[in-house]
Amino acid sequence: SDFFLDRGRGLRLTRLLRRLGEKKGIFWSMQVRIDHLDAEVLKATDHPCFGLGVGVESLSPRVLRLNGRNPDLRRIRASLDCLRLHPTRAEVQLQLIFALPGETRKSFLSGLDRLLAVPGARPIVLCAQALPGSRLAGPMSSLIRRRRRPPHFVVATNTLPLKEYRELRRAAFEILLLMNIPPIQDLLRRLAKKRAGSITAVYAALRRTLGAGARSVLETAWRRYSRFPVREHYSGNSDGRLALGAAQEARLSAGVRTAASRIGLLEEAGSPRR
Repeated sequence: SDFFLDRGRGLRLTRLLRRLGEKKGIFWSMQVRIDHLDAEVLKATDHPCFGLGVGVESLSPRVLRLNGRNPDLRRIRASLDCLRLHPTRAEVQLQLIFALPGETRKSFLSGLDRLLAVPGARPIVLCAQALPGSRLAGPMSSLIRRRRRPPHFVVATNTLPLKEYRELRRAAFEILLLMNIPPIQDLLRRLAKKRAGSITAVYAALRRTLGAGARSVLETAWRRYSRFPVREHYSGNSDGRLALGAAQEARLSAGVRTAASRIGLLEEAGSPRR
């Protein structure tokens, strides 16, 4: 769905909803396609009463075309630039789909990196499903492996074998968990900027050298997530039930800083902020 598919109508309704939100404290959540997001939409929704779910799906043109999309790459790039240049008070979620046919580890992490680079927005990783009547359940079913019983989550594809799927899904989970902790998010951003690299590449380097205490926190969070009912695995993000305690966050932050120092990253980025 796209609230701004009929642009004029969407903007008129947004003005009305904003007045109601300001007066009565109502929170409005709406979906918008990434290529329909621009400065005018951001201005109309620039209030804490709005939540924008931005449908990105993938940032690989090949993957989008394979999955029946006709991406306007110029408009997609312009929308992401607009989010960087026009900070908004709305809650913005950038929704990426995990395990679409044609998506590789490299292309998925590249897309995730581009979303992580947008300040103030929260990337959301949604797991692909082969819903009845969808392309994944029909003409593209030969390109995927799915759960036999509902919910029919995709568990492997023609370009993402089962073992690699599991490894990448856990890596995405850990990256998003780390980026939810402000001191670690700040450090990862600075390390990526100083090295002219990416947040996911910095994560990979740090993950290999994390101490036992920090690894234990990540392992515990993953085990708790894995024990959720299958129907709740639609998102790869940790939700409120996985919120870390203060002691766990401190142990994880200390572990990340130590790992960065151990491999010479921290000195390059300067001392972490207090």
